[in-house]
Amino acid sequence: MAPIESKLEKLSDPDLRKFKGQNFDDIRSGCLSANKLWSDPEFGPNENSLWGELTPTISDIKWKRVHEISKEARLFIKGHSEDDVRQGYVGDCWFVASVASLALHDSLVKRVIPQYDKQELDRKDYSGALLFRFHRFGEWIEVVVDDYLPTRNNKLVFMYSNNPNEFWAAFLEKAYAKLAGSYEGLSGGRTADALNDLTGGTSEKIDFLEVGRSRSARQKLYKQLQRALSRGSLVTLGINRVPGEGAESRRESGLFAGHAYSLLRCFDLSLDFIAKDFKRELVKVRNPWGKAEWNGTWGDNYVIWKVIPQQDKDALKFTNEDDGEFWMEFDDLLDNFTDLTICRMIKTDPEGGDNCWHQVQIKSAWVPGSTAGGCSNYLDTFFTNPQVQFQIEHEHDETVQIVLAQRDTRIDLDKDNMAIGYMIFKVADGNRKKVDSLMDILEVPAGTNLINSRQLYNKFELDVGTYVIIPSTFEPDVAGEFLLKIFTENEAHVRELKD
Repeated sequence: MAPIESKLEKLSDPDLRKFKGQNFDDIRSGCLSANKLWSDPEFGPNENSLWGELTPTISDIKWKRVHEISKEARLFIKGHSEDDVRQGYVGDCWFVASVASLALHDSLVKRVIPQYDKQELDRKDYSGALLFRFHRFGEWIEVVVDDYLPTRNNKLVFMYSNNPNEFWAAFLEKAYAKLAGSYEGLSGGRTADALNDLTGGTSEKIDFLEVGRSRSARQKLYKQLQRALSRGSLVTLGINRVPGEGAESRRESGLFAGHAYSLLRCFDLSLDFIAKDFKRELVKVRNPWGKAEWNGTWGDNYVIWKVIPQQDKDALKFTNEDDGEFWMEFDDLLDNFTDLTICRMIKTDPEGGDNCWHQVQIKSAWVPGSTAGGCSNYLDTFFTNPQVQFQIEHEHDETVQIVLAQRDTRIDLDKDNMAIGYMIFKVADGNRKKVDSLMDILEVPAGTNLINSRQLYNKFELDVGTYVIIPSTFEPDVAGEFLLKIFTENEAHVRELKD
């Protein structure tokens, strides 16, 4: 199977959609000509930008321009790292954990925050406008914000850096809040969505219950994580709440239920000074709050740190500080967290070298009364859904990655995301028409549950043959757009079938 590696898309201005029609270069040049700082008419320093239509939950907030907060304000101070990313008042740990993972990759940060030379806050021709990019529904979107930030007692209310003069993370969060409609619109979400928006990658969620407790299964996942991190993937962790637990309630382990964390590193630590060939599989985890850590084995106060050689501690970058970062054994991670999300940047540019995936992207729609047939519970209408056919032509090409995405209806239409999913059917080779009954199907090798996620990622092993994917909503006659991406190891002759 071809490995998944990082390869960034080449972006140019004509390829990018301008959110709210706002063009950064036009805004900047207009402000410089008028000799004034920009104020955003679409997301201004007001209550609506904070709470949307909800009732304010804190008071005494004052919007200030960044240089009113700090006369030494900069976007970046000595580059960027996970230490620059601390969660503020709003409950967006899912986004903050994703940004902390992003901060480890310079190329990804520069894609999300372009035009450094025109944006640094100490420029003489500074305009008060800042530009960010997010990936939504198969395209990159440019979002421009002004330099007002919400404060209380001259401190940032929302995301902030460990350095009070550094503001790239605060403005990145503001741009994402603008995309969501308000800061409160970021309260509660999925790390998979944030990772996809920040990278344009594809996210896979792994439930630890499905991994099992066997040594071989755990070893396989550990190796998978090592490979993913070494290839530039971003990884976050989650802990599901159990009945009786409140939102982000702390457990005896020091970890918080209903909270998102970042996975930063995997490290095989040799302990030969204890016994020959004795080692431990360690992982480094970060709490986006920048404090409150794991207190179990290999936590900061674990007694064995006193006898670990200094060179090993240096290799691990171990510090005994309440900074939100901590080490733990991989088995403890599996026993205390419930799931993880891996966001991969799939290489699709043949110029990038070997092991390139072929990608085909199709946008279509469910139209009530026409192509909105609902799921397979409704067989009378199911086969009216849009259908996409592809082929596996060689035995070594059996791996297929599929992404099904929908527009974020919470933002675009102010309603919950739809429950979406798909079925994959094997059909006769040479098929040229839509499947319209069970009689056209040779077998049903794969499918997904229907969930209200913005994006579903799955990987399948399929035999040589011809296949038809039928994406659907749960119920019939539900209108919506969808994006289907199919990644195969060789050309798969993907096409949408028509009646």
